[in-house]
Amino acid sequence: MRRCLAVLAVACVGCSAPDPAPPSAGTDPACTVGLDVDTSGWAAVVEQDFAFRLPPGFAEDSVRGIDSYVRQWSDAAGAVLTFDYGWYSSTLDEFRGNAQASDCHLEVGGRSAYLAMARGFPGDPRTESGWVVGITWRDVRQGDMATHLTMFGSAPDSAGAASLLAAMRTTVFQIEQ
Repeated sequence: MRRCLAVLAVACVGCSAPDPAPPSAGTDPACTVGLDVDTSGWAAVVEQDFAFRLPPGFAEDSVRGIDSYVRQWSDAAGAVLTFDYGWYSSTLDEFRGNAQASDCHLEVGGRSAYLAMARGFPGDPRTESGWVVGITWRDVRQGDMATHLTMFGSAPDSAGAASLLAAMRTTVFQIEQ
């Protein structure tokens, strides 16, 4: 899988993902964390309808979606980034009940998005000692059933969370609204 990502990076030398979008009004940490991360040298992940940049050191994991298209990457430090593209992709409601969560609505890739972060989810051993971050775009592809894109990540520390948020903010869409 590492070779596939390297080939993708080489094949996408001419591809571009934008610099992170500016935060929406307000100073909520979810809107500002990761804005200072330089993503210019990161490898591009290009899908049919969207593209984004992936931090160095991430390798693709083998995952299988149930009712949507899912891919996942992780690094040696324990950070994980997953996307879910489908009809039933998460709305990230799990952040709304977390007292330690921070969230905001902003524009990323020319589309309205909901972005959230939290210092772990109590009771979830995968995330309770680290950071969790997520972003979702609703109705990316219109039709009888709209298709949504959600990216979710976890990191053992705030620097890892900032990198994941920066990666999410590099998302661009390759389909008309």
